[in-house]
Amino acid sequence: MPIGQRHREDLRSDIADLKQCATGTRLPDACHAAAFLREFAGDIPWAHCDIAGVAQRAEPAALGPRGPSGFGVRLLDALVAQFFEDPERH
Repeated sequence: MPIGQRHREDLRSDIADLKQCATGTRLPDACHAAAFLREFAGDIPWAHCDIAGVAQRAEPAALGPRGPSGFGVRLLDALVAQFFEDPERH
């Protein structure tokens, strides 16, 4: 996600170290969420994947309850397991 200096500036707060999201005329978005998370990552490589709320289940199903489906989470988990985890550690 692109994170510009403006995204970080939008998170400034008069009463906290930083706001969780931008407020005012701008709607919170994934780039502001990434700017917030970057403040806590330090020098550790990280990624922000805004995937959890992209689909809603109207009814409970075998893969989860009614509500946010977490679409893409299992795919991301499989990708990480296949390419970035040591199979000897499982």
